[in-house]
Amino acid sequence: MDRGHGDFGRLYHLQVARAFFVVRARGNLRFVRHVSHAGSGYGVRRDQRGVLRRAYARERYPEKLRRVCVVDPDTGLDLVLLS
Repeated sequence: MDRGHGDFGRLYHLQVARAFFVVRARGNLRFVRHVSHAGSGYGVRRDQRGVLRRAYARERYPEKLRRVCVVDPDTGLDLVLLS
């Protein structure tokens, strides 16, 4: 979803509708990690499950999210994705 990273209400509606989404996380995202998994290859550095930390965002998305950090093979930059 393009530019959906700040609209947690919309993302939650997608989740309730049992649809899948992947968005880039903003740099100021506050996330409380509950479970971590080692990177599974293919450029995956971290694979985590947790909840949003800020009350405003957590109100709009009360479920757990998945945060995956991958490295872009072309640029070498880390990308943080939410699903």
